[in-house]
Amino acid sequence: AEGELRGPGPSFENRVRSHLFFHVQGAFGLLACFWVVVLIFRGLSAMVVMRSAWVLAMLAVTVLALLPVEHLQLPVFDWWDKAQHTLAFAVLTAWALWIWPVRVLRVLLGMLAYGAGLELAQWAVGWRFAEWADLAADAVGVALAWVLMSVRSGRKGLCR
Repeated sequence: AEGELRGPGPSFENRVRSHLFFHVQGAFGLLACFWVVVLIFRGLSAMVVMRSAWVLAMLAVTVLALLPVEHLQLPVFDWWDKAQHTLAFAVLTAWALWIWPVRVLRVLLGMLAYGAGLELAQWAVGWRFAEWADLAADAVGVALAWVLMSVRSGRKGLCR
């Protein structure tokens, strides 16, 4: 009824259970997606499978970045959050550089644009926060992947 007082919300235990269930469900979903990709692309080349898996990983990151998060705290500089951004963008960028080795500049600029797009989307949805520090951490991950892949391949510069 209108004007009725509500309780303080779900207990801490229920929030933790809900959070854990969300992550377990997500892990099973990713595992199922992996096996679907394997079954669908069994007869295709390894590069087609790797490109398809990269696209799925990019979609998964996009969904995770835009999901509404209950009890989201105000934006506070958090080293662990920035480390996650850096690691995610380093892995995705290194993967893309491995898949498209002759498109280095396009991959680097594309990943930076993707990071900026995610921050803009988080700002636009209203239930997430956009932060310049997140974009900076994304850029550090892109640069780290470029340096590591350049050292690995013996390349210098942005073009082959």
